[in-house]
Amino acid sequence: MAQILFCEDDVLTRKVVMHTLKKESFTTNEFENGALGLDFLKSNTVDLVLTDIHMPKLDGLGLIEAIRNELKLHVPIIILTNIGNETTVLKAFEIGADDYLIKPFEPEDLIIRIKKVLQRVGN
Repeated sequence: MAQILFCEDDVLTRKVVMHTLKKESFTTNEFENGALGLDFLKSNTVDLVLTDIHMPKLDGLGLIEAIRNELKLHVPIIILTNIGNETTVLKAFEIGADDYLIKPFEPEDLIIRIKKVLQRVGN
């Protein structure tokens, strides 16, 4: 099954998403900020990145930019955010996000989006 990197600073959201992903048999590495997630990506391979936008140390937009420009990875990225701000979402797509989901969301919606993105890239 797919290997997922998950960056989210909200403990409750992290627990719910981790439970959902484990139930679907995804292998997941979770981090409370983008900086830790980026460090992990420097020496590990994943099939998908899930990230929040607002996090301490390195936010989701910074993480996407680093993944695309510094690490030169083409891994699919889904943003989980409570920001419905169209400008932020457009910026995320512009710098390399593949999809987004606005919090709160149903766990089933997340799984559907993950499977669709992975299917699109052939994983």
